[in-house]
Amino acid sequence: SRYADLFQCYEQAIEVFPENEQVLCNLGAHLFRLGHFNDASRFFSQSLELNSNYLIAYRNLQNVCNLLVERWHFRMLNDTNRNEAYREAILKKVKQGFHKILDIGTGTGLLSMYAVQAGAQHVYACDYSTTMCNIADQVLIANNCNKDAVKVINKLSNDLAISDDIPDRISLVVTETMDAGLFGEHLLETLIHAWSSLLLPPHPEIKTIYNSTDTVKSQKFGIVIPFSATLWAVPIQCDYIARKNSVFIDKYDELDLSKIYLFTERNEPYDTENLQSIKEFITLSNPIAVKKFDFNSPSQLQDYFEGKYDSEIISFSCSSKQIDAIAVWFDVHLDEDITLTSSPFHSDAKICCWDQAIFPIHSKVDNLSLNFICKDGKFAIKECPDCNDPDTLANYLQSKLGEDNLSQSKYPVSLDMIQFLNNKTLCDRLDEIFSVIGKKQTNYILDFSPFPILGLKFLKNCQSHVLSILKSTNDINAVKEIAKQNKIDTAKLEFILDDDFEEYLDSNGNKFDLVINNIFETTGEMKEKNVVLLPKIKKHLRDGGRMIPEVFSVFCQLIQSDWLTKTSRVINEDLIDKYKIAQFINVYEVNQHLDIDLNILEHTLLSKNVECLELNIDSIPEMATISKEFSVNIEKEGILNAIPYWFQYKLLKEDDKIISTNSKYSNVNQAAMILKSEYVKLGDTILIRVDYQNGILRLILSKKAE
Repeated sequence: SRYADLFQCYEQAIEVFPENEQVLCNLGAHLFRLGHFNDASRFFSQSLELNSNYLIAYRNLQNVCNLLVERWHFRMLNDTNRNEAYREAILKKVKQGFHKILDIGTGTGLLSMYAVQAGAQHVYACDYSTTMCNIADQVLIANNCNKDAVKVINKLSNDLAISDDIPDRISLVVTETMDAGLFGEHLLETLIHAWSSLLLPPHPEIKTIYNSTDTVKSQKFGIVIPFSATLWAVPIQCDYIARKNSVFIDKYDELDLSKIYLFTERNEPYDTENLQSIKEFITLSNPIAVKKFDFNSPSQLQDYFEGKYDSEIISFSCSSKQIDAIAVWFDVHLDEDITLTSSPFHSDAKICCWDQAIFPIHSKVDNLSLNFICKDGKFAIKECPDCNDPDTLANYLQSKLGEDNLSQSKYPVSLDMIQFLNNKTLCDRLDEIFSVIGKKQTNYILDFSPFPILGLKFLKNCQSHVLSILKSTNDINAVKEIAKQNKIDTAKLEFILDDDFEEYLDSNGNKFDLVINNIFETTGEMKEKNVVLLPKIKKHLRDGGRMIPEVFSVFCQLIQSDWLTKTSRVINEDLIDKYKIAQFINVYEVNQHLDIDLNILEHTLLSKNVECLELNIDSIPEMATISKEFSVNIEKEGILNAIPYWFQYKLLKEDDKIISTNSKYSNVNQAAMILKSEYVKLGDTILIRVDYQNGILRLILSKKAE
């Protein structure tokens, strides 16, 4: 009833203000929160049509496109090796008589088109995403595959039923629902269900029909592409990965961290990384094939699902070197001849659409013994004999310490806190400015830092009251423990969860002498929520009070990066011309790419870095929209297709020390605007426009100056 009243109000508002971009955007935002993403997208687009510079609608449209079509679709479709391998494998099986085909997780329908092209008589394609099914329908029509050739079903394959969705059992399942850890997209459960409910029975001696031309015999049995997979693992040492998973620093001035072990809390068994782009990692032993899966053996798949293969122990000889993670990849055997690999050491690793699965670990042993398990369809690593819950394994592995660290207490905390404490430049500077600010009266401090390092210093030395805004209760518990270990009186240390802070601010009249703000997301953009709250926070600042950082600038650079382009839109020429896919999925491309690290991103610099915007923290609350045009000189010939940007800031206006988010140990990554590719040559001048509104940034190519 309340929602009905709300949307009735919006209908009336649109009748009165049909060309008001804010009304349309707000309606889209409400639809977005209720999960109506396609409808939300439509209103965000209408808002931008009325005012292309309304950045709130721009940001909202980017977010909803990311949800409607996940970015990995572009990377997979641009992997020509993967596409051709699947096409060839499907062609061979159709020629052998496997004509009733189910394409599980069809996406754009590419594999279904391969099957029709090969001569398959009955093709069914399913996907849980309504958006992807709509795209698949458009793609199939554009490629002259009518609905009689391919039936697209908007369901999970596990919800399909014979007679209701498919007339009878099928002879061939094709699927590419693998993630970096092979089973992250529920591949094991999917295939178990397919064998029990959708496929014809497997051939008792299936190897005898792989190369058979006996089509009658082939039609009596079922088969799965891919045939099988092999999982590989190796312990690695990598500072880049380690800095994301535990704190390296033992002490910041008088704050001792040596008696506590902080490690990143994770909800998934593994993280993912593109190791091929990380130059600093080294392997500590030879890779070992830890698991082999036969996707055409229903009984083996069921045994894996029930954990019957979990007792095998794999040992790695590591010569007492520091182990930061276990890297895992796979070889997927599409048929008896064709294999794809996600190995970071393969010659085609640069163009592979899969990253590697990374299991963080903290250990230093001669021989590392592990169980690689996939109980209940989850692939995980087990090191402790009493730890049987796969959900706890990621956190357990990271908490494993060498014998010399047994005295440490262990706390899982947010990634934000880990990366912040590993940014020694920033934490040292916060520690140093105490001597400047601490001379003045600072009775009440509001600290948004992921770890209140400056707040704790004021509390210890000046008995200030500190209000710390943190991300989770685990973060709060860790700060309390560190304060206790450092004999800091916590009676004046107060905590509020980040999600509850605005409500606190609205209901509380406290005045602060110092606000230590946190205005940058770790993904490289501004923390919009904190920027929007600045007017309210300013009202809670005492006369003469300070908010830090006090001044910051936005810097950018022009680059060529093929990797950024292929993860943002379909550029594979086959899928533009031969198979008309690009025109339908590229509707959902976004031009902002977050969470990149220029230190490892493969790219070519085409210009020097340029300051494009300077903002003063005191004046931000009064600013509405800023637009500024500036020129950049091309220093090297190439294809301009991206503008990465980052921030430089001073904690205090009078400070002579600048902190950059574009540094190796920054706790904040960089972001980039993706451009349509354009050839540029030495001496060209490019005009760029930067737009700013309420914590949202956009950089666009204005034009190439004559």
